[in-house]
Amino acid sequence: MNIKAKEDKKIRNNILFFLNEYYQNNYACILSGSYVDGKYNEYSDIDVLIFTKDRAVVFNETLSYKNLKIQAIIIPVQNIQELLWVDYITCKGAFINMISKGKIIFDTANFLSDLQSHAAELQNQGGRLLSSHEIYMMRVKITSLLMDIKGGHDLNELTFSIASALDLLTELKLKFAGSWCGDGKYRARHIQALDPLFYNEMNNAMYEIYANKDKTPLVKVIEKELNVHGGLISYYSKANTLSSVAHNYIVIEINTENKLDILKIKNTVKILSEFIQSITTHHLKYYFFSSNAVETNKREPNIYMVIDADMHFINDYLIDRLNFLVHNKPGISRVLFPFQFDTRFKFSSDDLYSFIAPLFYKTSWFTIENNHNVLSPSFQLDFSIQLMKQIKLLWFANDNQQFVSFLDYLLESWLVLSYDDGTVSTTLKLLHNKNIVLDKFNSMFLDQKTVLCKTYKSKCSFDKDFLVLLKSIPQAPGIETIPAFKTYLLEKNTLEYKKISLFKEVLFRVLSVNLIDSRFAAYVPFVIKKIVLK
Repeated sequence: MNIKAKEDKKIRNNILFFLNEYYQNNYACILSGSYVDGKYNEYSDIDVLIFTKDRAVVFNETLSYKNLKIQAIIIPVQNIQELLWVDYITCKGAFINMISKGKIIFDTANFLSDLQSHAAELQNQGGRLLSSHEIYMMRVKITSLLMDIKGGHDLNELTFSIASALDLLTELKLKFAGSWCGDGKYRARHIQALDPLFYNEMNNAMYEIYANKDKTPLVKVIEKELNVHGGLISYYSKANTLSSVAHNYIVIEINTENKLDILKIKNTVKILSEFIQSITTHHLKYYFFSSNAVETNKREPNIYMVIDADMHFINDYLIDRLNFLVHNKPGISRVLFPFQFDTRFKFSSDDLYSFIAPLFYKTSWFTIENNHNVLSPSFQLDFSIQLMKQIKLLWFANDNQQFVSFLDYLLESWLVLSYDDGTVSTTLKLLHNKNIVLDKFNSMFLDQKTVLCKTYKSKCSFDKDFLVLLKSIPQAPGIETIPAFKTYLLEKNTLEYKKISLFKEVLFRVLSVNLIDSRFAAYVPFVIKKIVLK
């Protein structure tokens, strides 16, 4: 064994000791970063990706352990698909890159093997292409910075304008080509690989600025690249910006700034729903759902409205009509649209989503047809219990054992949403929070037991159309296309387990369409299991 191999083995062993000491209860682990790139040196840290099922929020911390600088990146397995999707739409590719090239330290039921092959496919495909609106806005920003550079005389004052202009220009060039666009040194590596000539021109321009005080080469580089996309934009007015969608749906965010102001939220849902129903020239399909807010500092979920319609109809007519509807409208929540929120990626393909979506439309209609039921906890609980009873019959042929296993899977997947809000980093504190939540669930069940059991035994309140849609889910086309890594926690990746993972996604979306807070979702399988096993 050579010296390098011995050193590698020593580092791997120390990583295992580190995990055993700091992160004992984890699902899988990958070693990545400069260490596996062959660029590791005395100043580098070692990226250790630790996958867990007991957290809901990604976080990282840098720790010193046996002379190793370890960057521990904690990744909830429940969030993998979101992380990969954000990597794709932002073209950052950070997690995709780290996962695809990483060395597996240990694995559970081939979870990482499946995930790595999926990440490698994504790595080869590249990031999302920019929309015309995004290109326009980047041209606006770069033009503004270029005007500062042209008009400025003190190069010291222009340092950040120059850096920002080149950074944005590089980002535009990379993203326009569908290439990955990391930060810092990774962005430099990406642009050098994509266009070595531009990379050299950019560095030469920087040299001319700081060696010879000459801005001309830099100005020429920026203007030449912007000309590829339509040139400079000498003025910018919000009224002239592009506000459009690139797909056959639009998402509206209803901001629940004050969750106590239920009347305002209900009124917003009512007005938007009635407006869409009033459009008789086109057959518009829509649903509302509750989801965690995009803002990182907002803990309460927002409500989102999805309208599925022809892209051209949305851009040419609907957006303007929506603006007219909500402009200075009293008594409604703040709404934002078109909102960047992909409602389909969880379902792996557009065909699969299109097959399932009618269930969401129907659930939404059932939820909002009576405005008094909107955000009503008692209505939500009744709906959930009736829904789970029908799922047992229609998805599991009333098989108690299979259904209880499914409930355990749901509880393991969703419970973390009830106790990890991202503000706690210690495992012991999280475990304490988890136990508090379970105790609270148990107390709630004991208080509600009689009513809950009665609801479960009561006559089905869903109409025939709803039940037909629910019954069709196990026969959804394209289940085999679901990525194998999505069967995490099931520990098998057969077609049957892919179907179970789909059941979980469909059920979670249906509950959110009923406007149930995701922090409450785990209470549903908790309650149903107690009722079924009574």
